[in-house]
Amino acid sequence: MPTRSKKSTPASTDVPRHIAIIMDGNGRWAKRRLMPRVAGHRKGVEALRGVIRACAERGVAHLTVFAFSSENWRRPQEEVTLLMELFMRALENEGISSASRRAYLTDLHLFIGWFEKTTGETFDPSSVVRRDLLEWRAEKLVTAKPSSVNRSLSSLRSFFSWAQRKGLVSLDPTNRLHGVQVPSWSFLPRSNDEIELILQQARLSGNQRDRALLELLAATGMRVLELSALRCEDLELGTSSARVLVRSRDDHIQRWVPVNVRARVALREYQAARSPIDPNTPLFVCRSGKEISSFAIWYAVKKYARLAGLNNISPRTFRNVIARRLVNDPQVGLINAARQLGHRQLDKLARYISNAETV
Repeated sequence: MPTRSKKSTPASTDVPRHIAIIMDGNGRWAKRRLMPRVAGHRKGVEALRGVIRACAERGVAHLTVFAFSSENWRRPQEEVTLLMELFMRALENEGISSASRRAYLTDLHLFIGWFEKTTGETFDPSSVVRRDLLEWRAEKLVTAKPSSVNRSLSSLRSFFSWAQRKGLVSLDPTNRLHGVQVPSWSFLPRSNDEIELILQQARLSGNQRDRALLELLAATGMRVLELSALRCEDLELGTSSARVLVRSRDDHIQRWVPVNVRARVALREYQAARSPIDPNTPLFVCRSGKEISSFAIWYAVKKYARLAGLNNISPRTFRNVIARRLVNDPQVGLINAARQLGHRQLDKLARYISNAETV
């Protein structure tokens, strides 16, 4: 496939409606040039881009490219790794965040390891059947929480759906494979009083970073990844108002979220303690000065919830409380509530409305 003619394609009025191409020879091309097989695949991608442009310029209606067969999974590990990158690139093109892509890749690698250890076979997506996934799900439930199992299953659904579109599998083994029921306590409504107890413990601790972090979380209900990604320049602290610029999905979507008085005071004190501050540095940092991790945020929430005598609290609890407050405030309205929470579809608010009615 990497072989490319240096001659220009002659103009012709006879343009085929459909062209089919079998991509092959990437490894041989690299071997002849004493290069790794990976280099051959990269060169093949470059050549394919030129073919696509040429077909578009000449008005070819349909282009079919066969680029991946099940035999690829039995080739050297380095080559399989590159082919896996194609799946990651497909997720990126769909607008999936970098953090989610890493999670998908981790889940997929863990499943591949489980499959090869269990079956004694080299992983081939076409060899995976529904029974394998049922067995994997049952074993994973022994050591993982239901929510973790469901997340991993979602990653596998995305992969096999992509594999079916690419012709790697004839049937999607994850089709109609249901997730695990999550314990009901995860959806129990939480009150503002419980959030207040957590914030009180953060104030008593004297830790200005933790206090500012939790106050901002309680004021905005932003997601953990959004909170950890905040930069100092994203925060606007005025004398009578404040707001924060929240980025999501690799900065493709941005929104301004208002910050209440108590969070504004906590943030101002935290910034004063860190002064001087570079606007391009992370807003919340760990001891090493690097951006605070999602795990550290979860740990802080769990820590102060435990001090307040509360169980089953997570950063999601804060988001649920602020979401119910917003959707039930007639002065805010559902559109503004969805915008502040970062939802592009109003039906995402249904869970908060039904929960709010039970409070």
